[in-house]
Amino acid sequence: MSVGLSSIFNLAANAMLAVFGFALALLVIWHNSRVQLRSNLYFALCMAIFALNGLLGCPFQVAQIYDLDPKPLLKVLTTLYIAGIILLFNFILVFCGFERRWRWIERAISIPLGIAFIVLTWSGRLFTDFEVLDNGGYNYHLTTLGQAGVVVAGAYLAGILVVLYRQRNPKAREFFAPVVVLVIGILTFGISPAERFYSVNTLALTVAVIMLGRLVIKYQVFQPLAELNHKIEITNLELAEATRLKSQFLANMSHELRTPLNSILGYTELVTGGTYGGLNDVQLDRLAKVNRNGRRLLALINDVLDLSRIEAGRLELKLTQVAPTTLLDGVMDEFEPQAQAKKITLVRGYAALPLVHVDELRARQILWNLVSNAVKFTETGSVIASGYYDATRRLVVINITDTGPGIPQAQHPYIFEAFHQFDDTTFRRHEGTHMGLAISRELAQIQGGMLWCESTPGQGSTFHVALPVSESENPVNLALMPGGAASGPLVLAIDDDCEAVELLQTQLERAGFRVYGACTAKEGLRLAHELRPAVVTLDMRMPDMTGEQVLAALRRDPLTAAIPVLVVSATDDNQQAHAAGANAFVTKPVQPELLVSQVQRLSKMVVAPKK
Repeated sequence: MSVGLSSIFNLAANAMLAVFGFALALLVIWHNSRVQLRSNLYFALCMAIFALNGLLGCPFQVAQIYDLDPKPLLKVLTTLYIAGIILLFNFILVFCGFERRWRWIERAISIPLGIAFIVLTWSGRLFTDFEVLDNGGYNYHLTTLGQAGVVVAGAYLAGILVVLYRQRNPKAREFFAPVVVLVIGILTFGISPAERFYSVNTLALTVAVIMLGRLVIKYQVFQPLAELNHKIEITNLELAEATRLKSQFLANMSHELRTPLNSILGYTELVTGGTYGGLNDVQLDRLAKVNRNGRRLLALINDVLDLSRIEAGRLELKLTQVAPTTLLDGVMDEFEPQAQAKKITLVRGYAALPLVHVDELRARQILWNLVSNAVKFTETGSVIASGYYDATRRLVVINITDTGPGIPQAQHPYIFEAFHQFDDTTFRRHEGTHMGLAISRELAQIQGGMLWCESTPGQGSTFHVALPVSESENPVNLALMPGGAASGPLVLAIDDDCEAVELLQTQLERAGFRVYGACTAKEGLRLAHELRPAVVTLDMRMPDMTGEQVLAALRRDPLTAAIPVLVVSATDDNQQAHAAGANAFVTKPVQPELLVSQVQRLSKMVVAPKK
């Protein structure tokens, strides 16, 4: 006696039935915890019964090996099969939305029929003549009553097929195929004795369970998701249309409001200018207030108009090559009187930057909004404007840093939200609609840039705006990386002669320094801002910027202002270098010992920034 191919086949079929049945039962129970459906309970119980049928079917296939009595096992398996079939068709009728009368008719037939089969099974009137098989299992035959029962069961399933086929419900039509598979399994069981060697009925039941599971997942998981996505898509389209109409309305209304306001402001200025005769001090004061509040209203209308144009996609840009330093200088000059009145310092910590490809008016509007907010919220300290070139992303990044109150972490998600009013009294006492940052971010994004913020309460805020570099601009990005594995202080060598930079690298790396090199002044300023080295070595004669300009830029940038600078020059520029802010001077060709000693000395000092 040995376990043959038929036993392996039957064991595999029963094992698959158990696995898929339990998996589907658990899946539906989990899903039903969210979507309460009676059909789910029928299906879960049905799948659990079929899984138990498969689980108990495994020992039945090898009953002889373990000296098990096959008769009780067969009775239990038959009972489970009948109960599962009854629950299955109850599930199908409920799931497919059959009328109540059809469900009652089905139950009136299936339940008595199922009870009768179970009674006949346990009374021993369905199966007879059990005989031992060489593969470790048992063979058995159907009694005449059992054969009649198979015919009745087949007729019952055929009736179910007819009902499903005649339904116009697409769900019912899709359940037709699994039921056909079940009918094939039962008929094969009743007609072919070989089926008891190779359990085609169990395999058919497993296939039907898989097909049913696919349909349940389709209609209860994927189809609801598809319908939900469709509803969301429709809702989004409706919201987009509503937003467009709102923006169009605001744009039209803003235009209609701005036209008469223009006349009000114009005539007010004519009156205060004496065009219509002299005015006393009280009249001038009142008209000045009218003019001031009128301009506030005009600024508000302009902001609303800009925001509505952006949202409606109607904002036209005139992209040109613009020097960011020119924009920054203009904005900083405009706010200089206001900063002096508040006794705060405007620091220009930027040097030459590549041209950017932007709308000059809109780029200036972004910077104006950022500097305006920084000056407005800073009571003491300074407002620092700095910038650098991001060669990796080809962006010029401009930073506006203030020493104001900072923004609480809980408010960060709302920084760029229009009309949002912060709860903090520090912010509420300042006038405004808080649209400037929302407009600035939108303007940055539609020009191919970005705007973001970093803020710490009690210390201040930094707003970063990144603008795309012009395509015709090709910033030189010649940077020499450290060549050794030294771990000493970081040194940055700036010289337009790359061979001279390489020589300095070699000499200083032998002494244990880590040395970066830059072959242009602009690249050197970028690396100094990013790396913040312990010492900078600088050539005074470079084509893109003079040494004095580089030193001035280093001292203006708060991140590099305290870095010691060693001038390495082929000409006698000692006095000129020290006057520009250098800390030491050596003449080319440089003696390695002198170079190393000077760098070692400077690496231990910190330059006091100029006030």
